[in-house]
Amino acid sequence: MLGLVVPLGVELRRRDQAARALTLTLSFVGGPAWEKTHRLTGPSAREDDLRLLAYRR
Repeated sequence: MLGLVVPLGVELRRRDQAARALTLTLSFVGGPAWEKTHRLTGPSAREDDLRLLAYRR
């Protein structure tokens, strides 16, 4: 997931957009899905902000 943070930041800036949250969804074979969302204090397209958010539990 952390390897996706840099390309995400680049794409957000290219589109002149910013993220307010990151959501990870895991779908298990034959079972339920698990989803976790972390929200930023404000919109950002900076890799450092997105990386810190991805590291949060």
